[in-house]
Amino acid sequence: MHSLTPMAFRSRFAAMVAAFLLIGAMHGCGRKMDPIQPGTYPPPPVKDLAYELQDDLLTLFWTLPAAEKERDKENLAVSFKVLRARQTASEAECQACSVRFQAVGVVRLAGRDPSERLQFQDRLEPGYKYRYKVIGTSAAGVESKDSNIVHPNP
Repeated sequence: MHSLTPMAFRSRFAAMVAAFLLIGAMHGCGRKMDPIQPGTYPPPPVKDLAYELQDDLLTLFWTLPAAEKERDKENLAVSFKVLRARQTASEAECQACSVRFQAVGVVRLAGRDPSERLQFQDRLEPGYKYRYKVIGTSAAGVESKDSNIVHPNP
């Protein structure tokens, strides 16, 4: 058997500790992300999108989402983009086909009471199936997640 001198033992021990620390530093304690700048959190999404259909006139309704967390208070939506998907009956039946939403309007909050119910109107054409959703946008231009989707088909 070969015995190590105290100096050689300390050198090997120090090298092993350094290797373990290096491996631990590479793996860390979780996923690291870039820091999030103030004002860059998305606004809370609309969760209560509803509609009323009278003949061919559709009216969408929703309320301004409340701040759920402290950070949300400075990132509330100042406008809402209304998106519509319009498909023929055969396109709507296709399960493999993607649904393409297009912006059809913007509802701004400027000058409105935040407790007021927001609304948007659109005329529906016969022979098409419709879907609508809204996306909020903060003053910094950050968009919320999609709202619930409504299907106002007569």
